[in-house]
Amino acid sequence: MTDLTTTSARPLAKTASDEASPGLWRRLTNVNQGWAEAVRELADDPVARGELQAINRRLQRHAEPCGASWVAATLGPLLTLYGVSDKSEGENKAFWGFYIDALGDLPREAVKAGVSEYVSDPKSEFFPKPGPLKAVCERHAILIRMAANRARKALEA
Repeated sequence: MTDLTTTSARPLAKTASDEASPGLWRRLTNVNQGWAEAVRELADDPVARGELQAINRRLQRHAEPCGASWVAATLGPLLTLYGVSDKSEGENKAFWGFYIDALGDLPREAVKAGVSEYVSDPKSEFFPKPGPLKAVCERHAILIRMAANRARKALEA
């Protein structure tokens, strides 16, 4: 089994939002509703609770940290795109260490979306610095983490 599958061997959906029905996803990610209220409403709704029981483990997987290899694999193609100079072994280790430290705890989907957003920005002329790239990726992580957290807490209630 790879890290892209669940214990049932069914591959994860491409995005966390694809795991839930559109209505449930809206409820899990409603930024205009307080956390406690959202969790309570989800826990008290038998239909939502049933769907949460079916998808919770998968949502939690989407929110997991991506790790070092995902960061390197996702940013690696940018080396060619932006023409980063060759580095010594020590410089290369330090270079990737900064990116792994900055991005390694973010969900895969968020890093992928953040890199895509950065590359699509007409102002992107150079390889992204770790801090600004993390800020872009963090915006994409918010809803994934919110959905996973609300789902977990609603089922614990």
